[in-house]
Amino acid sequence: MSKKTNRNKKIKKKCPSCNKKNIFSKENWKGEDNTYCKYCGSKLNKIKRYKFSMTSSNQPISKTKESFYEATRPALNLYKKESKKRTWILSSIVIIFILACVFIFNNQDINTLDKINNGLNESNYSDLIPPTTIQDICSKIQKVPSWCQGEEIIGSGYKPNWNVTYLLDNKICFLYSTTCSVCHKQIEGFGDEWKTYNSSGYTAQCW
Repeated sequence: MSKKTNRNKKIKKKCPSCNKKNIFSKENWKGEDNTYCKYCGSKLNKIKRYKFSMTSSNQPISKTKESFYEATRPALNLYKKESKKRTWILSSIVIIFILACVFIFNNQDINTLDKINNGLNESNYSDLIPPTTIQDICSKIQKVPSWCQGEEIIGSGYKPNWNVTYLLDNKICFLYSTTCSVCHKQIEGFGDEWKTYNSSGYTAQCW
């Protein structure tokens, strides 16, 4: 009687996947690893669940920041070096440009002054010394315009062919009057050179 009871003994197993109860006869039970659920077809062995290790939330965040800084520090240092190098190069270029401009402008000023001085020397205008008695000569002339060289009166009247360069080269004085129309015509004939002639001291207003 006991043998028959053991043959008909049923094995009950709950499926870990669908959570339904399975009933097997002893002949159909092949163990958990080799027996499948009648409802979902999954093995009846227990599913192993792995626990993932979680880092503690109390861990300070500063370590992450420090590790990030340590990782990026070489790149940052390289960028700083490159930035400093570019700044030095730009500064050097600007300084060289400023010095070059100053040098060019100074040379231009020197060359201009040299040209003026050379022009004066070539024209013999630097040693122009009007006669000290030019005003005394006014008392000797009888009409204007009159012309004198040194203390000697050499001519009078309008001279259309006499320009300022000729007069200064030969140290000829021009004696005139503001009420003389011929004098005004002579001065107009000098044009812009009248200022140079008048400032040289070789002109005198007599009347």
